[in-house]
Amino acid sequence: MSSIPATDPGPAIPLAAHHLDPADIPHIQRLLESLLAGRASFVPLAPGSSPHPSLRVGEPVTPGTLVACTSGSTGTPKGALLTASNLRASAAATEAFMARAFAAHPGAWLLTVPAHHIAGLQVCLRSLHAGYSPVAARHLGTGESFSAPGFAADTRRLMQTFPGVDLYTSIVPTQLNRLAASPDGIAAIAHYAGVLVGGAAAEPGVVEKLRNEGAHLALTYGSSETAGGVIYNGHPLPGVTADIDNPDDQGTGRIILSGPMVAAGYRNGPQAAFPRPGVFRTSDLGRLDTQGGLHVLGRMDAVINTGGMKVLPEDVERALTALPGIAEACAVGIPDPEFGQAVAAGVVLQPDATYPSASLTAAVRQALAAAGVPAYVRPRCLRSLPHLPVTGPGKVDRQAVGRLLRDAQR
Repeated sequence: MSSIPATDPGPAIPLAAHHLDPADIPHIQRLLESLLAGRASFVPLAPGSSPHPSLRVGEPVTPGTLVACTSGSTGTPKGALLTASNLRASAAATEAFMARAFAAHPGAWLLTVPAHHIAGLQVCLRSLHAGYSPVAARHLGTGESFSAPGFAADTRRLMQTFPGVDLYTSIVPTQLNRLAASPDGIAAIAHYAGVLVGGAAAEPGVVEKLRNEGAHLALTYGSSETAGGVIYNGHPLPGVTADIDNPDDQGTGRIILSGPMVAAGYRNGPQAAFPRPGVFRTSDLGRLDTQGGLHVLGRMDAVINTGGMKVLPEDVERALTALPGIAEACAVGIPDPEFGQAVAAGVVLQPDATYPSASLTAAVRQALAAAGVPAYVRPRCLRSLPHLPVTGPGKVDRQAVGRLLRDAQR
């Protein structure tokens, strides 16, 4: 049960904007407590940033509203209007999942991702909902990169601060990979009663390895519009329904999510994504299996149409990262005079990769062919990148990768 009493919203108040610095958890806690009590409404911002004009900061909004911005990879970020009741419902559903899946009790949360994104905000809110102050990982305040030794030290600090209390955290796949590659990380993650993994698809081999070592992982799917994750380990949280709109012969169609944590709409965007209260029409493709599990296949607007063949970027990325020497991949479609679009990809090579830089595309296409990957899925343009650009915690910026690949073709 939340330690913060619920209140009915009163008259409209001006929308504020607040910088959320993970180094100042007491400030974040005060803001969120005021939000949940109906005394404040605000847009969370990264330190040093400014709100987008379309969010209309200073204009009236319902008290107790969090305007959670999307990552903005398509331009203007949309501001999802999350009410205090949405946020409470989300926290309660996560607690119910943890109790059912891991026999865990509400407890304290470690913040490892930026506080101004929905994933970070929800870490803070879940901890407050359980009656505990959140604790920020040290790397967020120092500007250092996330590391397994640092995570292990943060875990020890959390255990000392809250002895005998169930502990939780939320991380992205890149962080998960670093923990899995380190004995310190493997040992530390096993101390948590539950670990949420979201922002992007996690590598199955890494997930299996850590679960075998005792980690309680929940792979999540959701968005700012749903107050964060609403699908855990492929199944809806309590009170959530996942449907497929207009499925094809294979059962694939648009994912529709319903539940008490769905936003009331956008502050600055089209409302068609919210056809009814509590219902969100995503831009993702998926299908349901016979057990009601949701399989997320990719974004509808990211499908590559090459010569009449429709290719999901995620299929290309899985094929690429299955090859030796390729650590990460992001596939996009680029203009092609013959096929309309050509499959292209940016890849991050492992240090021991042996692909020749002068003929990277040819070498990788040959390796994909040898692995039985269909010709239309094999990228016609590849570029080695030092890292994949991101728009938020764990979210690859496909538009930025597309620009890099189009520039490489000129």
